Amino acid sequence: MRGHARSGRACASQASAGAGPAATVHPRRPARRGGPRAGTRRAGFPLLLLVALVANGCGPLHLPSAPPVRGTPPRPPAVAGPRWLPAASVPPRRPALWDISFVSAETGWAAAQSGTTGVLLHTTDGGRNWLVQQVLPHPATGITFRTPTLGWATVGHTLYRTTDGGQTWSAEYTGPDRIEAPSFPTAERGWTVVSGPQGFHRSLLHTADGGRSWAVEPDPCGTGLLAGVSFPTPADGWVMCGRRSDPFGAAILATTDAGGSWAAVSPLPGGAGKPAGILFASATEGFALFAFGAGGGGMLRTTDGGRSWSPVAGLPGNLVVGLSFPTPGQGVALSLSCGGRALYTSTDGGAVWHLRSPPPAPASCGPAAIAGSGDSLYAEAAAGRILQSSDGGRTWQIVTAAAPVLGLSAPGGEVLYAADADTFGAALARSTDGGLRWHEGALLPPIAGRIAAISFPTAAVGYVVAGNGVLYRTTDEGVSLTEVGRTPTYFYRIDFPTPDDGWAVTGGGRLFRTTDGGATWSAVTLPKGLSAPDDVSFASPRDGMAVLTRPGPDSAAANGVVAAAGNTLVLLATTDGGATWTARPLPLGSAQAFEVIAPGTALLLSGRGLLRSIDGGATWSYAALSPPPCPQGGSPLSGGGCSAG
Repeated sequence: MRGHARSGRACASQASAGAGPAATVHPRRPARRGGPRAGTRRAGFPLLLLVALVANGCGPLHLPSAPPVRGTPPRPPAVAGPRWLPAASVPPRRPALWDISFVSAETGWAAAQSGTTGVLLHTTDGGRNWLVQQVLPHPATGITFRTPTLGWATVGHTLYRTTDGGQTWSAEYTGPDRIEAPSFPTAERGWTVVSGPQGFHRSLLHTADGGRSWAVEPDPCGTGLLAGVSFPTPADGWVMCGRRSDPFGAAILATTDAGGSWAAVSPLPGGAGKPAGILFASATEGFALFAFGAGGGGMLRTTDGGRSWSPVAGLPGNLVVGLSFPTPGQGVALSLSCGGRALYTSTDGGAVWHLRSPPPAPASCGPAAIAGSGDSLYAEAAAGRILQSSDGGRTWQIVTAAAPVLGLSAPGGEVLYAADADTFGAALARSTDGGLRWHEGALLPPIAGRIAAISFPTAAVGYVVAGNGVLYRTTDEGVSLTEVGRTPTYFYRIDFPTPDDGWAVTGGGRLFRTTDGGATWSAVTLPKGLSAPDDVSFASPRDGMAVLTRPGPDSAAANGVVAAAGNTLVLLATTDGGATWTARPLPLGSAQAFEVIAPGTALLLSGRGLLRSIDGGATWSYAALSPPPCPQGGSPLSGGGCSAG
């Protein structure tokens, strides 16, 4: 991907003259930490990472106000990959960006998701505003544009190609394995990485015909742990390799003969994090990306072809999920921080970065999910931090600052389940030591998308809701998944207190229950005037709670609940399996995480801190919550987070 052949706004005029491609990296990391929150025996993705970069043309982009998607999701086409849909099919949600590719400082594309629908966005003002260009029923895992007209998008096992700037797409290649965004140094020659069965082995592929056919190349890493590949010229390329003996170790190999031979370059500094991706904008200037480091992730830069590396400035504690260089001097980064995803730009070759489009909310690095029961609890914080409590949430200790997972489900003891971040949330991850070490489990079918929510009532039995609305069940500790069936509508929260009894909250704000392991579901009636729960959690088939947010202004509601000015949080409690509910208002605007850890005992995380109730939600008290320690040399900041040291 040779970025020096293009010069900013002149890109369009140079395309027909054989301008080189924009350099784009597509790291292996969580594309998403937005979505369902986790809880007892279930997990999802925190909502605080949705992207607010949704403006179009001269004014704000308002996604069409279509009603919530109900019923059976659309069936996939006969050909593997997406069936392009009209823009009116986009659910009325703000899209969360997964990946970016820019061909100039102003013109670029993004792969995103809106609800359960995939979206391709286009910008002509450097990412300040975005236009919905194409809609597909499943998320794209990556996007690459070489010129303003020529680009590629990857969806599961299929590679799509456009020659008209993204207006139309054709399936170029469908293989047996999950394919990632390719690196094209020319219009015909390209390289990519694919994940084999269960995502355990990754192979290097090469094409000489624009992506229509691919040949497997010898593994330069020798381990199957390829974290990324980048070719800025047809001859010069680099791969990032992981190490089986050290999940946070990385090696960089280089070739100068188009992959004919590979040689190791200087080792990378230790402690940067888990290998996540690599990009070279030219034969000398490159970047190595890491996930789940001490600061939440990071990026290193080289100006001598990889012989030496140094950290970049302007992205403290952020996780870069997309990186694109239309020229060696101009860079755009899609960064994941505690508060959301944001765009950064660089005009000095990536040495220093400046915020262009901020996340939609102030950064908050507190816990985003709580899981467990009784006194043994776990909490997921930003950037893979795992906390543990042995006293029912009164006090907390850090377990690890770098867990490569999304969401938590804790069936008991030190067994934890989550969505695996290295597969973009498409596979299960399991830990048997309280989150210190994680092992990848079953991988969803490519058409299923990413994990939307999980719930494990026991150490062996669990349920997974996929992005396409299909419910899966495992009875072998997550080694394999069996399809149960499609859910009545999109479930984004699930909680199974037993292998047969389960509860679910839908995207349309309805509450459902099953008593036969998800084979059938029935709608649950809530008290008059109360609907659209945000979360649900049950300690047993009969004892549970739900929380919902009521918007202001002041208005009286049924059951004596009064909505205060602004938003009011309402707690619903039941002791008879949802036949009757008791409603209680809470002086809080919203709940970031919610968990019933025993009959009548619950934890609720709000912007004011972590609260605990032992009387069914009638009264609440604050619980102490120790934040993760700062990296060596850093110190706590008054507003949260750590200094650079």
